[in-house]
Amino acid sequence: MHAGEANRHYSRARVHVRANEWQKAIAAYAEAVRLDPDNGQAQNGYAWLLATCPAAEFRDAAAALKHAEKAVNVAPLDAMAWNTTGVARYRAGDWPGAIAALKRSEELAPAKCSAFNAFFMAMAHWRLGGMEEKRPNCWK
Repeated sequence: MHAGEANRHYSRARVHVRANEWQKAIAAYAEAVRLDPDNGQAQNGYAWLLATCPAAEFRDAAAALKHAEKAVNVAPLDAMAWNTTGVARYRAGDWPGAIAALKRSEELAPAKCSAFNAFFMAMAHWRLGGMEEKRPNCWK
């Protein structure tokens, strides 16, 4: 494991994301998780970018889900890792799995009622035809 070098690649990836340099960000995240597969932040950041990249050609739902699940395995109490897993599951077409992961994110950070959770939870319920379930409990 090369934690220091992995952290440098993770930091570079975040700089590339802020600069909208998607290909460079993806390469830097890939190197960070290759060097340190147990770096939950790098796994989560990589998964988030692969699931939500503004440039659709760089999205990869299957890879996003793989990295999101690794982030949750590394940090099972991290609400943001669960959020990313929910978004990745949504992108992969697993609506029930998306809802379950987003609910877990809400359970872990109940006071925050993340807009990220609410948006993707509403879309997953909509995909399942559950229009009455579009709003998360914190809005009711």
